[in-house]
Amino acid sequence: MEEAPLGPKRGREAAGVAVALAVAFGFALSFGLNFGTGNQTSYLLAAVHHRDPSLLGRDWFVTETTQYHLVYTRLGAALLTLDPSGWLMAVLNLLLVTGAGLALYVMCRVLAGPRGALPSFFLTMAFAFAKHWPGPLTTYVFDEAFQPSGLSSALFIGAAAAFVAGRFGWSGVLLGLSAVCHLNMLVLVLPTFAVAQLLLGRKGSARRLALQLPWAAAAALPFLPMMLRANLPVPHADFARHVWIVIRFPHHFAVREHLRQFLPFCGWLLVAAAVLYRFFRAPEEAALGRLAALLAGLAAVIVAGTAGALLTDRLAAVFAWRLVAHFVVFCQLAFSVMVVRLLLEPALWARLPSALGRGARLARATSGYPYVVTGACALLLVNYAEGPLVRMPSHSSLLTQRRDARSELESWMRERSPRDALFLIPPEEETLRLRGERAVVIDWKSVPSIPSQILEWYRRICDVAGREVQREADLANYARLDPPRLEALRRRYGVDFAVVERPDATKLTGYTPVYSNPGYVVFDAVPERANAHAER
Repeated sequence: MEEAPLGPKRGREAAGVAVALAVAFGFALSFGLNFGTGNQTSYLLAAVHHRDPSLLGRDWFVTETTQYHLVYTRLGAALLTLDPSGWLMAVLNLLLVTGAGLALYVMCRVLAGPRGALPSFFLTMAFAFAKHWPGPLTTYVFDEAFQPSGLSSALFIGAAAAFVAGRFGWSGVLLGLSAVCHLNMLVLVLPTFAVAQLLLGRKGSARRLALQLPWAAAAALPFLPMMLRANLPVPHADFARHVWIVIRFPHHFAVREHLRQFLPFCGWLLVAAAVLYRFFRAPEEAALGRLAALLAGLAAVIVAGTAGALLTDRLAAVFAWRLVAHFVVFCQLAFSVMVVRLLLEPALWARLPSALGRGARLARATSGYPYVVTGACALLLVNYAEGPLVRMPSHSSLLTQRRDARSELESWMRERSPRDALFLIPPEEETLRLRGERAVVIDWKSVPSIPSQILEWYRRICDVAGREVQREADLANYARLDPPRLEALRRRYGVDFAVVERPDATKLTGYTPVYSNPGYVVFDAVPERANAHAER
């Protein structure tokens, strides 16, 4: 029996998916292909040690603190085993962002129908290319490199798309996967989707909640021991919280000083309310009602968490504003869908409180020409996509290899120093540990999350900086490292080698340099070895 030919409708749908895939892939590509940058310099350390226990075995942060990115550590170790260069990890990040883009297309298809899917998706992605989805206090949906929050965000967007489509079972599964990939997302997504489900009404709520939440609730089980340790009463817990929120992460938690950064959230909240409130629980617009409920759930968690952080630092660590960037993405999608539908569906104007005859006439004029609307939206997309795509190669660490003094030092550490060596490094140098594959006493980037471990981190950072650290600028005091301080650090921590910037090397008289380049000098910190070097 011959297979029936693909009908025009199915052909158009397949073409729409192909175009959406190309746009989503382009957006993912605009982040660049990166490895060993940003938060990876901290998050991948446990993966490196998990893959090869002989590396970083003497590193306090890696071996003696609680690692809370459980899935990412094991996935990262597997990827590094298959491809130590990092290309495979960069490709996975590319696929995750592409998948999130396709999930947004699914939402546009559900909300705007076959005719409005592509133009509304084009408008949504024009917003995406323009800003790359930033949030307040250095939050974001995706970053330039593969990291736990990006993995969780991709799954979260997939869960949101399934929720809007009314596929609550699939939404629950994806939500559970998102939660198990990132502890902070676990804390935030459970109340978000619980509120959203309750806002959909009492009818069928028990069944919907049973489909939506159990997987995410089960995702909490692996984190329970860590959460219990984090909340055990310990001496000086208030000071540990102060170190975490005020000293180390003011760029994430200083809400009072950065309230202006929440203005876009407030603006998009008003936009979402204006375009969706007439469709909330409207039977004939069930998908728009579900999107409104999801946005309301997100807004409730964000507002409650931010207000709590303004009242007490105890609630700041919930980091509820992490969801602001995700909220804005869905608001932009809702706005794009409504703009396209108003252009293509004249009858929709009657549903709005400010229905204008001129708007309805414009919709009647354009509704017969959906290709015109699609073409206009496509041009807008191309306008915003061109710049990020053209700049992409220069923003990619894998396409543009770094050749400088730091990379040369990292190569020496990795290839010429003992695998079990412990290095003292300038604490603001955040790539040496990962790319050099050697243990360090401490650095500023990598901070544990358990109060007792935060206190130990702070003690070490103050010891290495040679003063009490109240802000990142205080780390500059490391440059005054002299022989008495180096000897004290060697005795306390067992330092093998000390790295200093070249202009500061003259202070370490009596120590033998074992490596130098135009930017850095490495000294042997062990007197016995230094004497042996001198005798030779």
